[in-house]
Amino acid sequence: MGFNIASPWLLPILLLLPLYVWLQYRYTTRITGSKKHIAISLRTLILLLIFIMVIGLTPYTMVEQRNVLVLVDRSDSVGHTDEVINYLQPLDSKDDKDHMAVMSFANNIMMDRALQPIKQQESLHSFRTIVDPSQTNIAAALRQAGGILNQAGGGKIVLFSDGLETIGSLTKEAQLMDAMNIVVDVVPLSSKVGEDAAISTLHVPSQLKQGEKYQLNVKIDSTNEAPAELLIYENDELIAEQMIQLIKGTNTYLIDALATSSGIRSYRAVLRMAEDTQAKNNTAYALSRVSGPAGVLIVEGEQGSSRNIEAALSASYIAYETIQPEQLSYELAQYVQYDSIIFNNVSAVQLPQLKMEHIESAVRNYSVGFVMIGGDNSFGIGGYFDTPIESILPVNMQLSGKKKIPDLSLMLVIDHSGSMSGSKMELAKEAAARTVELMREVDTVGVIAFDSRPTWIVQPTKLQNGDDVISSIMSIQPAGGTDIYPALNDAFDGFDLDAAGRRHIILLTDGISPYTPEYETLLADIKKNGITLSTVAVGQDSDVNFLARLAELGSGRSYYTEDETTLPAIFSREATMMSRAYIVDERVLPIEGYAGTWTNLWSGGLPHIDAYVATSPKTTAEIALWTPQEDPLLARWNIGSGKSVAFTSDLNGRWSSDWVTWNEFPNIFVEWVKWTYPQFSQSPYELKLSEQGSVIVTSNDEASYSKLGMSIQQEDSTSILPLVPLGNGRYEADVSKLTSGIYLSQIGETKPTNSGEQAELENAVTTGFVVPYSAEYRLDANKAEAREKLEALAQLTGGQVRTLEEAESLFQFDPVTLKQSYDWSRELLLLLIILWLADIANRRLALPWGRWLAKLRTATSMSNGHKQQRTSVEQSTFQRLNERKQQLAERGNTLLTKEEQWGEAAQQPVDRQNDQKLQVSQGLENHQKEEPHSTEKNETMNRLLAAKNRRKQ
Repeated sequence: MGFNIASPWLLPILLLLPLYVWLQYRYTTRITGSKKHIAISLRTLILLLIFIMVIGLTPYTMVEQRNVLVLVDRSDSVGHTDEVINYLQPLDSKDDKDHMAVMSFANNIMMDRALQPIKQQESLHSFRTIVDPSQTNIAAALRQAGGILNQAGGGKIVLFSDGLETIGSLTKEAQLMDAMNIVVDVVPLSSKVGEDAAISTLHVPSQLKQGEKYQLNVKIDSTNEAPAELLIYENDELIAEQMIQLIKGTNTYLIDALATSSGIRSYRAVLRMAEDTQAKNNTAYALSRVSGPAGVLIVEGEQGSSRNIEAALSASYIAYETIQPEQLSYELAQYVQYDSIIFNNVSAVQLPQLKMEHIESAVRNYSVGFVMIGGDNSFGIGGYFDTPIESILPVNMQLSGKKKIPDLSLMLVIDHSGSMSGSKMELAKEAAARTVELMREVDTVGVIAFDSRPTWIVQPTKLQNGDDVISSIMSIQPAGGTDIYPALNDAFDGFDLDAAGRRHIILLTDGISPYTPEYETLLADIKKNGITLSTVAVGQDSDVNFLARLAELGSGRSYYTEDETTLPAIFSREATMMSRAYIVDERVLPIEGYAGTWTNLWSGGLPHIDAYVATSPKTTAEIALWTPQEDPLLARWNIGSGKSVAFTSDLNGRWSSDWVTWNEFPNIFVEWVKWTYPQFSQSPYELKLSEQGSVIVTSNDEASYSKLGMSIQQEDSTSILPLVPLGNGRYEADVSKLTSGIYLSQIGETKPTNSGEQAELENAVTTGFVVPYSAEYRLDANKAEAREKLEALAQLTGGQVRTLEEAESLFQFDPVTLKQSYDWSRELLLLLIILWLADIANRRLALPWGRWLAKLRTATSMSNGHKQQRTSVEQSTFQRLNERKQQLAERGNTLLTKEEQWGEAAQQPVDRQNDQKLQVSQGLENHQKEEPHSTEKNETMNRLLAAKNRRKQ
């Protein structure tokens, strides 16, 4: 046994303790005698205990221990781990020295069993932890295991793995294990074996010219001979498909292709094979940048309505592609390939939320231009209020001139049956809330939620407090069945038929309601009182025909959607259309504003327009053309790294026949589109993905950047990663957590922002990189090299290469000797409290220490035994008799007379009484000395002494 001291440098303070004792005896005058001795002793002990706790003095004992930490590779490349369980199952050591821990690892590390004696552990029947099997990081697992054993005093690691690492360096970690004196035994595991094929390489030239022929190089590894199908996609469009016959080993295929359009092109190769054991290695990706004439995407709301736009672009030799809104891609890479995107009278009802978010990201983050052309399905009446598209436009959907809008009474009838649960209900509530935001304080709104019966969520009321109404709408929860008629009847009863303005009902449901003849009577009354009804059918289970019939009888519009994310656009479109103020149906002459060089485009004058969609300009937008009603007709602005233009009239001739027949129109329109183009430049950066899961960025210029950043665009967010300088114009960013796929990115200098705001990039350059599938699923891995690494690890650390049959020798090594400390702070604290209380009692209470010490001495003498006490009494008696006889002899009396005997007998009680009085007198005197300051005790002793003196006289 020994003692540890946590802070030995404090030990010299202990030399001050004798000085403290001397000072206490020198200057403590309030108490004297035994009380003073006891008080100083207690305080000295208290200080000594506090000092022991401060310096961290703890006792310890030496113990011996064998520590074994089992590391189990559970990545996808390893075969069944049941053989590891079978290896560990028979371990049943009864020796307290044997300790074992079990850790699983792959891409992450999990502790299955903490380090503790085996005799306290239950048998291991299965692994209960969950790991990410997509990678193998042996180095990280060894590092963490070594840290655990190092804290435990040392031990041995037993590694179960196939040695196929995908992250980290096993060789470097072996040197660290050797430096820590930790032995590593390895038990090689077999890899999974089965019929499998994997695309190991998809190579496309990184730079192409438009119209250039090129070849795609595809390499496929296979474990067996089998037929398969190879598919090649360019920007999600199938460009090649062929049946192939795989042979065992590496297969190479060359596919001819043509660069038909400019921009960043993404490629994807997909392999299909029967009885393929691993599907994660059947897809490979590649990127290429095609330079050439600018490319424009035209999205038209009505098929064939973009002929004027197409003719203007063709006249300037601008390549374009025209599609319908339904053909827009769900992939961001599809939009980044274009220089500009044109929306020609497209309704937001036709656009799911994700597509609008991708377009916004393409404009804001990747410099793609955007042009919106008006019409009866565009801007506010197209349902773009509070959408991602509105956020990139230079105009707002709400009107600033509220006096233009007539009063509106709107009833929202929303199905909240059980089938509306989940995203349907949440988006329906968002749609209703967005509609309320479009309304004004003079408008009236009512909200009914119905299942098998209707419930007023918001009673018909003037919209004085929109937040309260929205809060009530957001409280709707799904439950019950579906019955539409009672809800429509209540909505009709909720209108004030005497009030001026427009009255409208929006009905939303995803189910089927029983039909009754009463519907026609109710709808006739609704129509008779100037009320209109529009219906929204959600999902394939809704009764589309029935709801369309209700809208027809209600003189409204019917909508059907299978994508509930379009519900907010439908509701906002309905709310704006009911105002009848968004379409300004007047022939007007545009008024020139200011938009830089555009002013020169109409120096010869401007033609009239017959109608337009009213909007409100945004604060920083440039208004090139105004209307006499002070509404923007043509506006532009910069948004993020992109640009956008808004023309609120149409270009199909219905509202702007004078414009489309104007000779200058093609040149003017092309200038609008060109203004939105990104500024093309040679990319100053090259990107390469390292094996360690990081992107290496190499700068092609000589500039040195201290705050370079890289944005990563993912499905639902954009994150900016700092680029860490590596020297010589090279930078690094960690992307190890990204899944396999194509990622578009921007690289630029990080812009300073206020605290809490997301970082931004300046002078950013658009590029991209490919994250391949994990090396865990490659078939061309060198298994022999992996086995050699495991053997080298064991040899370097002094371990052995074991087999799965050597479990009994797992603990056959010398134990380590450890100090096992005992934390006695609890006991010291308890003793400290007891001594402190004793010190208080000694100073504050008048304790009879003398009597207690006398009793203690008596109790101590009595502990020698009853026989010794009796012997002592007899000896005392004989001694007194001998003394008496001696006194008689000195008087010369050889014989005692009878009277003297009687006298002696009488004198004995008197002597005994005198002895007792003498003892009392001495006791009082001693007591008086001990309590010199007690007046009452002194008086009592004086009286006792006076009484003794009188008896003597």
